[in-house]
Amino acid sequence: MVDGNGGTVLTNKALQADPALAALPGNAGNGLLLPDRATSVPADATPVARAAAGVEFRDELYWAGGPKEQHAYSVSAHGIPARDGKDGGAVVTFVDVTTLIRALAAKDDFVSTVSHELRTPLTSILGYLELVLEEPGHEDIREELLVVHRNAGHLLSLVNDLIAVASERVDLSLEEADLAQLVTEVVGAEAPKASLNGLRLHLDVEQPLPARFDPERIRQVVRNLLSNAVKYSPGGGHITVCARKSGGKLTCSVTDTGLGMDADEQEQAFTKFFRSARSRATAIPGAGLGLPVSKTIVEGHGGAISLASEPGEGTTVTFTLPAAS
Repeated sequence: MVDGNGGTVLTNKALQADPALAALPGNAGNGLLLPDRATSVPADATPVARAAAGVEFRDELYWAGGPKEQHAYSVSAHGIPARDGKDGGAVVTFVDVTTLIRALAAKDDFVSTVSHELRTPLTSILGYLELVLEEPGHEDIREELLVVHRNAGHLLSLVNDLIAVASERVDLSLEEADLAQLVTEVVGAEAPKASLNGLRLHLDVEQPLPARFDPERIRQVVRNLLSNAVKYSPGGGHITVCARKSGGKLTCSVTDTGLGMDADEQEQAFTKFFRSARSRATAIPGAGLGLPVSKTIVEGHGGAISLASEPGEGTTVTFTLPAAS
């Protein structure tokens, strides 16, 4: 507990007994490290300093301790209002999440390793299938071979997504391209699927929108967002896709009138493998990778992606890219 000046009023025995926190100079907010585990938190940006200034926050990740004995902490702050002539303050909590962070890292390593092991044989399977399809004499089973090829391709795409989210990076082939044209093409390709689901697609795109980006990767992002909008609008409605230039940025948004998400679900929307309870209950297909992969791709371009939603009213996902200079 700290007062309005950031001075320590009370610490519990758990904090005093924690070797990493107890070794910090001054109060428990000084000497912390940012999530990169190397950069020190500036004095005016420590959890204690921010809490004393009246800032409330929840579950922010910090590290403490030496290089060989670092511990991860989920830090939250809740204000105590002033009353009866007494100054206010705040309660700052430190929860040791080192074991959880290590488990998540181990899971990512496992996913990455397995995905790489799967990609090689899948690529080989697709290569041999293409050879068989080009050879004469298989006309009677051509349709079956095309089904195998399509599903193997889908599986390879899923494996590539797993690798991307596990490594949190993607390889980009940047070139000068037009975002407006790309968005228009994706919307045109997805229109039949939307129509089958009783959805009306509205395209509102400023022409042209030149920028330097990886067309295939950004196409994947727009396709992911539009596919989600279709899947999570089972009762019909409409989807609006907008693309605009604003200052030095290109902004693209996909808005649906579907199921929507509550506040807790929105916080986890970009978490790997997350699927809402409603999507699981209604058996909406998906692996929980579309948004995390899209986030990785957009941020790899130096852009940003965000989501706004209301339960029962719909969702808007917006991403930005640097515009051409």
